[in-house]
Amino acid sequence: MLRRTARPCTYNLDALRSASETRAMPDFTDHLKPVHDGTATLQAERDGSAIQVDELAKHLLSRDGFLQRQEKVLRVLSREKLFKKDQQLNLSRPERYHLGLARAKAIQRLIRREGWDHADYSMAEYLNDEMSPYFLHMSMFG
Repeated sequence: MLRRTARPCTYNLDALRSASETRAMPDFTDHLKPVHDGTATLQAERDGSAIQVDELAKHLLSRDGFLQRQEKVLRVLSREKLFKKDQQLNLSRPERYHLGLARAKAIQRLIRREGWDHADYSMAEYLNDEMSPYFLHMSMFG
């Protein structure tokens, strides 16, 4: 039977921490350029397609008034500046949490202002596409 003995740690943790703090890697992502224009490529593919998007959407999503409810809620959410997502990827984790909380509170205010029912609230959460701090409460008591 082999016996292993514990060896004392020979690393100087303070030296490692200070070395890692002084050697910050430069951010190279600011200088990256896309090889292809993805928006133009996607638009060209869409233009070349023979699929009728509105008919397909009605076929797949017309049950239970989904499309009508989506239009109703989207019309209200799109007027609110808080729900614009164009700069959302650049936020830190605490900023994203605060933004999510602000959006959840705004949805609660919109429920009261617009007279929405629970299905409208669910659609707003679906369109917001983030986990709400109110999710558990609304799923249990809403």
